Amino acid sequence: MRIRLPLILSAAGALASVLAFAQPALSPKTPEAIDAAVEELLGRMTLEEKLGQMSQPSRQPLATHIEENKALIRRGAAGSILNATNREQVEEFQRVAVEESRLKIPLIFGLDVIHGYRTLFPIPLAQSCSWNPDLVQQAARIAAVEATSEGVRWTFAPMVDLSRDPRWAGSRKPSARIRCSPPASERRWSAGFKAMTSLRPQAC
Repeated sequence: MRIRLPLILSAAGALASVLAFAQPALSPKTPEAIDAAVEELLGRMTLEEKLGQMSQPSRQPLATHIEENKALIRRGAAGSILNATNREQVEEFQRVAVEESRLKIPLIFGLDVIHGYRTLFPIPLAQSCSWNPDLVQQAARIAAVEATSEGVRWTFAPMVDLSRDPRWAGSRKPSARIRCSPPASERRWSAGFKAMTSLRPQAC
């Protein structure tokens, strides 16, 4: 079960990607149908493809790295791409995934959209000190819309860990929850970032 659970979760994520790009009439409508589709997809996947769905190469600007990533995608050895922020590159990676890989599973593109995308805002630590949850949510919404327009549908924010050591570089990522910010602030960040799942991808 310890081995199979990550594979099931990865297959479910892969199926979610497929459904996001599938025709409505072809998408499973009930939990039972989704479970059956996940099992069917798992049954068709090779071990390499299962491991690939849990692998996340990082997009690098060098042409050689781009071709290496495309080769990984082509053989089903990548389930998501990190740091792909160029719309044309996102579209090309996605084209390889849905046209040239065996199972045609779309990719998920992730990025640290922590305090803005094209439009930069103060870091979360500073935003929380504004005592303005509405402004925090608006900033997250703007970042989500901008990122989604280039195909980025997955971000690693808000980060709600409690930083106990200021020497940790990630101390700037959470809000000042204990001293400055009510717990509701994280909910406002999350509400703003929901645009990444509610908006149709425009680069894919």
